[in-house]
Amino acid sequence: MASFLERIDPQPHFLWSGSWRPRTVEPLRVLCDHELVMVSQGSCALELGGSRVELGAGSFAIIPPGLPHATFGGTA
Repeated sequence: MASFLERIDPQPHFLWSGSWRPRTVEPLRVLCDHELVMVSQGSCALELGGSRVELGAGSFAIIPPGLPHATFGGTA
């Protein structure tokens, strides 16, 4: 029998997980799919379409497709 995640649509896909060093920058980009950013420890900031959002440990953000965004590690 298929698992819950295999039966829902859209399907989440785990692409990357890891630790970032403070002041790491993921440059401005636009994706054609949703992006889920989860912060398990430390902090980061997201620049979303010209607005800045600070995220701390235990928080998350869902970035919609087509929205220009950049990620900055260790800023909150």
